[in-house]
Amino acid sequence: MACKGCHSSYASRQRDHNGRKRLAAGKLRLSLGGLPSLTEAIAPKAQWKHHTTYFKARKQLDNLETPIKTHRFKKSLSTQLFAYSIG
Repeated sequence: MACKGCHSSYASRQRDHNGRKRLAAGKLRLSLGGLPSLTEAIAPKAQWKHHTTYFKARKQLDNLETPIKTHRFKKSLSTQLFAYSIG
């Protein structure tokens, strides 16, 4: 993990169009309480989360993942990208 000055660019800038969607989907999955991998199941609604908030996030996640599920990625996403969200 390093700052923008050390790496000279953001993580999203180092990826193509599908990679950015994949990164955004991973962050959204973490905010829902699941794991960032596309192969994992989507976490169920947390007891404290409002229905409309959860279903809005699920719809946004579906819109992000639909075009990239057919794309084959060479590498899985690094867990270091999501270290600030997990801790």
